[in-house]
Amino acid sequence: MKKLTKQDIPEGYNYAAVDPNGNAYAFQYEPNLMTDYWGMDLPAPSLIGEGFDASDWEKSMVSNKGEIKSTTSIIVNRFISLSPDAFSMQIVDKESNFYTFKKDDYSFYIQHYFKTDDDGFNATEITFKGDDRIGRVDGDIETVFTVIESTILNKNEKIN
Repeated sequence: MKKLTKQDIPEGYNYAAVDPNGNAYAFQYEPNLMTDYWGMDLPAPSLIGEGFDASDWEKSMVSNKGEIKSTTSIIVNRFISLSPDAFSMQIVDKESNFYTFKKDDYSFYIQHYFKTDDDGFNATEITFKGDDRIGRVDGDIETVFTVIESTILNKNEKIN
């Protein structure tokens, strides 16, 4: 049986772990050890493969130690794919980044934390249309992107 190593972690993921059945999964964020599996709500884990050594599965989690670099790269690329009028990123500290994204009359200010809190949140976003604040979201980074994409596509006046 193959032992899981950090080299097994696919690009775009930062952690991997083996379940009791020998299935290895990749996670973007650090998963939680549950009773009989590794848990992560969003984004969903991705199956790496089967047949991994599960003899000590509770201690199988590995990290590629590139969480900040990898996560930041994914986030920046996603912002750029939305064709902003302006975009900036500030590295706040080793635990978070601050992004400013502007498109048309909208400005989005996002604080993204690399660790998820107890509520599953790792991002805060505030939306302005012109000088008017029209929304705020506290959630995971996927929720933030959903709000931004929806606002840009639908030109919503009030988003929450």
